[in-house]
Amino acid sequence: MEVALARKTADLERTTYILSHDLRKPLRHIVGFAEAFLEDYGTLEGLDDQGRQYIEEMVGGAKRMERLLDGILQFARLGELDESTIVNLYSVWKDVIDDNRSDLDEIGGHAHVRGHWPKVLGSPRLLYQLLGNLVGNAVKFRSKERPLKISLHAHTRGNKVVVCLEDNGVGIPAYLRKEAFDLFRRVGPQAQSTEGMGLGLAVCRRIVEAHGGKIHADASPLGGTVIKFSLPAVYG
Repeated sequence: MEVALARKTADLERTTYILSHDLRKPLRHIVGFAEAFLEDYGTLEGLDDQGRQYIEEMVGGAKRMERLLDGILQFARLGELDESTIVNLYSVWKDVIDDNRSDLDEIGGHAHVRGHWPKVLGSPRLLYQLLGNLVGNAVKFRSKERPLKISLHAHTRGNKVVVCLEDNGVGIPAYLRKEAFDLFRRVGPQAQSTEGMGLGLAVCRRIVEAHGGKIHADASPLGGTVIKFSLPAVYG
């Protein structure tokens, strides 16, 4: 049964990749010809402002679809866990914060860790992407009323390490916290005014599940959101 399920999942991933890749080609033609039309014929007497607006809307819609297809490709390429080693999650966290330092400094954001850091078993590359997406979300969905605070801590529970990343941002309404991890789903009070496609948390869920763990969102004691996820623990 597990073999059949894995085969179906692989087939679905391949189909998604092929469809997304093949759909991009006609979209590029639509965008290219529409932009060429505006450039060559946009000043003709017969094309008024409303006509130009229609074509610009068509170009904008096609480009948005291109971005969505790019997101599907990115999601499909994640695949299964391609490597597994002992990972010092604290070191991965330091790399993520160092790489996001300029963004944090620009908004006066502060990130810190607390407590003991148990080691985990997993992919350093995917875990870097996981933490990077979560930090990026915290930056994007921060409150305009207070400086951003991000706190990371972890503890061992049985054969799992439970990691919690908290922030003091705008938060996610309780009734939308499960939906927030769906592909292309953007939730919360700043969802429409913030750039993005709704990929971040969906990618995070896929990475955590590839490691055999679970992920969910809750209210943070800091006033925003806490993302909790589990990873395989390392003993000895």
